[in-house]
Amino acid sequence: MIEESGNPNLDKKASLERDKQEPYLIVEVGSGDSPFLLQTSEDYRERFRKNPSVRYIGVDRDEAELRYGKNLVERKDDKIDLDLDKTGRVHYVNSKGELLPFAANSISELILKNVISDKDISPRKKIGMIHEAARVLKPGGVMKIIEQYIPRFARAHDVGDYLDTVLRGTFEPVRSYETTGIFDERETDRLMMTPSKSVKHDSFILRFRKKAANLDPPG
Repeated sequence: MIEESGNPNLDKKASLERDKQEPYLIVEVGSGDSPFLLQTSEDYRERFRKNPSVRYIGVDRDEAELRYGKNLVERKDDKIDLDLDKTGRVHYVNSKGELLPFAANSISELILKNVISDKDISPRKKIGMIHEAARVLKPGGVMKIIEQYIPRFARAHDVGDYLDTVLRGTFEPVRSYETTGIFDERETDRLMMTPSKSVKHDSFILRFRKKAANLDPPG
């Protein structure tokens, strides 16, 4: 991961140009066999394809599931002819969610989809993932928690309460989902929350923004 150093003497035009060129990194921790990109709307995927600054990185400790998820995304790409995998901006990394291979303050969005409710992941590891999110997210970056399969179990592990008590001052809740990230996600949210055999009627999405004042989250 290459980090760019800022220059306080840049004029406004140069600053805007730098912001436009700087990669917008979306990292999904625990992407496994059902990556976030599979459930996004057509508009989301089209905007992703057309915006060269956006990159998606799926991270999972299980290499077999990671490979399976990658293949599913590629097959869906071929079916709807968007070819996201051919943009060179969709990547997969075999790594632990509580030990992410990214520099501090380098990620724009971090997604935890059906991770908090996963009974195979220990509470200690889940806490480690949240701390890693605080470390790698840029000031102003967003942590998105999506729970579709066992939302009731996820609610028992109140992430909002944990952030308020342990990482107090690091994150703040985000209410306006259409302006949270780089794309409007209203249709993607609707698709992800639509009840089905696997998606429960009380599924939910929470968003938390890393406060700009906290460049170094508490350890």
